[in-house]
Amino acid sequence: MNDNSEILIVEDSLLQAEMLRRLLEEHGYLVALAANGKEALSKLRSSAPRLIISDILMPEMDGYELCAEIKRNTALRRIPILLLTTLSDPEDVIRGLEARADGYLTKPYDPEYLVSKVRSVLAVPADGTGKEVPLEFKTIIGGKSRTVTADPRSFFDLLLSTYENTVHTNQSLLKVRAELEDLNRQLDDKVKERTDHLVKEVAEHNRAEEALLESHERFRSVVEAANDPIIGIDTFGKIVMWNSAATRTFGYSIDEVMGEPVALIMPERFRHLHEIAVDRARESGRLYYAKHVREVAGLRKDGTEFPIETSLSAWKTREGIFFTAVVRDITERKQAEESLKSLSEDLMARNEQLTTIAKELKKQNEEVQLKTQQLWQAAKLATIGELAASIAHELNNPLATVSLRTEGMLMRTPPDHPSRRSLEIIEQEVERMANLVANLLQFSRRYRPQISTIDVREEMDRTLELIRGHLRNHHINIERQCSPNLKILADRQQLVQVFLNLFTNASDGMPDGGTLTIRTGIVEEKPGNIFIEIGDSGKGIAPENLEKIMEPFFTTKPEGKGTGLGLPICKRIINDHGGTLELTSEYGKGTKISIVLPMAGTLHKNVVVDTGVDGK
Repeated sequence: MNDNSEILIVEDSLLQAEMLRRLLEEHGYLVALAANGKEALSKLRSSAPRLIISDILMPEMDGYELCAEIKRNTALRRIPILLLTTLSDPEDVIRGLEARADGYLTKPYDPEYLVSKVRSVLAVPADGTGKEVPLEFKTIIGGKSRTVTADPRSFFDLLLSTYENTVHTNQSLLKVRAELEDLNRQLDDKVKERTDHLVKEVAEHNRAEEALLESHERFRSVVEAANDPIIGIDTFGKIVMWNSAATRTFGYSIDEVMGEPVALIMPERFRHLHEIAVDRARESGRLYYAKHVREVAGLRKDGTEFPIETSLSAWKTREGIFFTAVVRDITERKQAEESLKSLSEDLMARNEQLTTIAKELKKQNEEVQLKTQQLWQAAKLATIGELAASIAHELNNPLATVSLRTEGMLMRTPPDHPSRRSLEIIEQEVERMANLVANLLQFSRRYRPQISTIDVREEMDRTLELIRGHLRNHHINIERQCSPNLKILADRQQLVQVFLNLFTNASDGMPDGGTLTIRTGIVEEKPGNIFIEIGDSGKGIAPENLEKIMEPFFTTKPEGKGTGLGLPICKRIINDHGGTLELTSEYGKGTKISIVLPMAGTLHKNVVVDTGVDGK
């Protein structure tokens, strides 16, 4: 226990003890807790508080025993003790007097009263000298004579506590009385408010009934004014509404049909299907063919059938599901359709005659077309090989341009834009076509390069222009050190394909951006040759993959991103032009492609020049 504690609370109920502790601590008191009398005595041996508040009913040692034990101890008797009691049983009061308690706190206690009681007790120094002369008096409790011995102060404290409790109780009763009176006023207000509300509800109900009658009258007027029959049917298929148009159409008066089955106006062959539909609607609560116009047949009072068009709707009430049918007599329309059908048949017969004549003419025309087609096919077969190779060759550049432009558009198109899916499909199909054309072109021995004199720097500038937007979007800077007037003999389309492939590979190697370095010049060690270096500042190629990087179908790109044919095709194109292609890479620093090609005027044995004569 803290030596500075001022109040010791002895209470076996943890909840009650905690509530009392928080109340006293909120008012600046230091508080210690004990669960019973024995634990309290143990704490008192080490430190004495200024006040003890004790419950009466506790295990091991109750409040009376604790109080008597403390008052017998000359070192502790000066500590004032307040007992928590209801003061409802006279026996409790007598036992408290005998135990020489210093005061009482009634349960349930009022927090403000309890704090004021504690404050008043602590403000008066305890006597505790033991010099009080005990008084002895006799009283009758529960019909039995009882002798009580206590000092005058205890009597006075009891009398004062009883009086304070009476005053406090009286004040509480007055407060409760005031609250009850306030509640009674509120109740009267609520009753009056509810009564006014009921009066308004009754008035609104009366107005609603009047509005309903007006609405019913308007509805009846609209139904009666309709030119088409309007028929109402209840849950069991009985007629409950019948307008004047229905009387004119079917021949029945309203008195003849009200309450009768609607099957009365149906031909026999439709009645079974109607009963099935009504049963299903009654069980499920909805009409399966509602809101649809159906063509059926009606049955007049005289027994004649006529074509009708019906539109059905369903509506629910507390009495069940009801149906409304709007019926239209379509006899005149059907007659017009029959006349139109007859005219159509005559026209079809005449059309068949014209068709026969046309077939003869067509047959003769087909013979002429067949002869012409055979001649044209012969000419086409003679040039199809050369045309196929030329088309495949010319498709590469447009496909690359479309692919790059599509990729640029995709990067500028938000993910939720309606056009993005179309652009993605275009990109996928262009890539598929490009791969097919490239594979056919590069791995076919029938391809004949179209060799011409090419300025390397100009061709490289054109290629960079194609992918400049792609590089900018990927935050890739371009550094060029290109010598002018470097001319070579090469196939323009193949050279562009090599540049595009190498630039794209460099871009893929720098996913977070970087620098694309391009250098060209004359090889000093090999006069008559030029070099082209394309380097990137990306992450490079792992050492274990360097030996396999030029193998066909080997790729370090993610699945679906590359085919593994780009570098092998580039190397073969360069070799076919009498040059060399080498790759060096340092993992974590980047990759460099070094190309050496002979300058124009220095031919290699593998280079075929198209002179326009015999294709060479």
